[in-house]
Amino acid sequence: MKKWLVAGHLLILVGGGAGYYFELGVGQQTKRDRFLEKAKNFAASGKTTEAVIEYKNALKVDPAHAESHDELAMLLLKKGDVRAGYREIVRATDLDPKLIKARYQLAVMHVYSKDLKRAKEKLRNLQEQDKDAYETRYLAAQVAVLEKEPDGTIEELRDALKREPRKGQIHIDIGQIHAAKRDFKAAEEFIRQAINIDPKLHRARVALAQLFFAAGATEGRRRTVGRHQG
Repeated sequence: MKKWLVAGHLLILVGGGAGYYFELGVGQQTKRDRFLEKAKNFAASGKTTEAVIEYKNALKVDPAHAESHDELAMLLLKKGDVRAGYREIVRATDLDPKLIKARYQLAVMHVYSKDLKRAKEKLRNLQEQDKDAYETRYLAAQVAVLEKEPDGTIEELRDALKREPRKGQIHIDIGQIHAAKRDFKAAEEFIRQAINIDPKLHRARVALAQLFFAAGATEGRRRTVGRHQG
């Protein structure tokens, strides 16, 4: 009995009792994946704070896991913690330069801050890796917007659309650029295509209403808003 008491006491001193003892035989990847599974489940159920905690736990076990840094970054950005999100994206891309989506997101942050020089640098990097990827084409369009080249923007968006034809947001983007060029007919065509793809896409309904307002078709605008509200 005394031997068992001493053994139990030692386990507690080591830091965690029997649970900790049995974890000693579990591999690093298994521990990490347990935390990642919890993180993804929390994220899927909208529990962002809890998901962030579990991603951080996973990274304590495996600090070099690029995908965890990337997924944590997306959640941090969703929470509005831009600085922490930026750090995690940089870490993810440093660990694995092949993470195109992470590299794209990093470039987008430069686009949003209107840092054209860095955005173009990141675009060149993506083009070297995969010039035909959807993210590369969409980033090229965003850079063209910064450079105030509407025709170049439309061309790049059309290329992106070839790779993701069911992306309603691309149709909206093309439509809004046509609207800015006062080509209301083409603008309406693309925005309606976005609505056909996803009738519940709120952004498309709003874009169409704004288009009718800009074109002076107030009656059409009322119909569009009414259908959305109904």
